[in-house]
Amino acid sequence: MRILQLANRVPWPLKDGGAIAIYNMACSYAEEGNQLTLFCLNTVKHQVDVGSLPTPFHKQFRLVDAPIDNRVRLIPALINLFRSDSYNISRFWSKEVALRIAEVATELQPEMVQFEGPFMLPYLPVIREAVPKACCIMRAHNVEHRIWERMAESVHSKLKARYFRLLARRLKQYEVNTLNQLDGFLPISETDLTTFRELGITIPALVSSAGMLLRNVNMPIIDSAPGQFSFIGSLDWLPNTEALDWLLVEVWPLVLQKAPDFVLHVAGRNMPKRYRQYQSECVKIYGEVEDGKDFLRNHGPLLVPLLSGSGVRIKILEALAEGQAVISTATGAEGLELQHNQQLLIANTASEFADAIVTLGNSPELSRRLGENGWMKVQSSYTQQVQTRKIINWIKEGVK
Repeated sequence: MRILQLANRVPWPLKDGGAIAIYNMACSYAEEGNQLTLFCLNTVKHQVDVGSLPTPFHKQFRLVDAPIDNRVRLIPALINLFRSDSYNISRFWSKEVALRIAEVATELQPEMVQFEGPFMLPYLPVIREAVPKACCIMRAHNVEHRIWERMAESVHSKLKARYFRLLARRLKQYEVNTLNQLDGFLPISETDLTTFRELGITIPALVSSAGMLLRNVNMPIIDSAPGQFSFIGSLDWLPNTEALDWLLVEVWPLVLQKAPDFVLHVAGRNMPKRYRQYQSECVKIYGEVEDGKDFLRNHGPLLVPLLSGSGVRIKILEALAEGQAVISTATGAEGLELQHNQQLLIANTASEFADAIVTLGNSPELSRRLGENGWMKVQSSYTQQVQTRKIINWIKEGVK
C-alpha cells in the first residue's frame, strides 16, 4: 500500500513521546512492506538536519521535510484574541508547505493519508484536491483541547486560566468541525474514543494504541539500587513542567520525611534553568540525556505525576518495555490497559504518591514483580507491529 504520513515535526531525536510514536509507526508501516513517505514540518522549535538522520529515514521509507516558522508570537497571538479561529492550529499553516504537500501527494498517489494529530488537518483540502480517492485518516495522539481544559483548572493565575479556557474552546470547535470531514480516525485509547463520540464525531474509528518497536524477546536487566527513582520528559510541554513542579514541591518533601536517603533523578529536554535550584544529595538534575532508555534502566522506577493531558504516555510503555516499575497518577496512565498493583502503582494525591514511592523503594520484590508484569503486558498488547497490522486490515476492509 502507498501511504503518505503527515507530521507536524520531524520525529528525531527519539526523546519524547510524540517523536517516538510517529517514528515507530513509520518504521512499522515500512517493515510491513508498504511504500511509505513521511512528510514532516521542520519547525524552528524542533529543527532537525535531515541529512544527519540515521538509516531508517533514508532506507526504510522516504522522508520529505518542509521548513516552517510556527513559533508563538505575541502580536499574532493578541490579534487572534479578536478572531474565532484556533491559534494553536493556524500557526501550522503555510502556503509554501501546502504547495509542497500537493506536489508530494500528486507524485506518490497514496491510497492512504494519515494525519498525525489535528495540527496537520489544515492541509486536508490540499490532499482532497490532489488525491481525491485516497482514504484520509487521523491518528489522535491526544484529545487536544482537554489538555488546555485541565491546565486551566490547575493554574493559579486567573488570567492564564481564562486564556487557556479560550484556547481550549477554539481548539475543541476545530476538532469537532474538522474530524468529521475525514474518512476515519485512530483514537489512541477507548477513553479518548468515548470523548470524541460525546463531542459528536461520527466517522468510523479504530482504537490504535501507541506501540513499541521491540527487537529483543528477553526482558532487559535492571541495574539500579533501591531507593532510586526517575523522572524524564520534554520540559517544553506544559503538562510535564506542571507534573515536575508538583513532584518536587508537593511530593518529594513528603518522601524524604520517611525515607531521607532516597534519590530522585530528573532528566528532560529543554529544561528551564529554574530546576537547577533543586540540585541536592536527594535530587539529581541532569537536563537532556543522550539515551532515554539507558536512563530508565539505571535510575530506578519511573515516576509519572501528570495532572493534565490526554492520550497515552509513551514513557510509561518505554519504562515497562525496559522491565522498569512505574508509579503514575490516574491521568498519567489514562488510556492504558494497566492495573494498579499488577503492572504499575496508581496514586493521585501528594500523600498517596509519596507513600507509593516509599513502599516501592523499600520493596525490591514488588518493584521486580511490577516490572516483569509490565514487560509482559507490553509484549502482548503494545508492540507497534500489532497496531500497524490492525490499521492496514481496517483500511483494506473499507474503514467501517
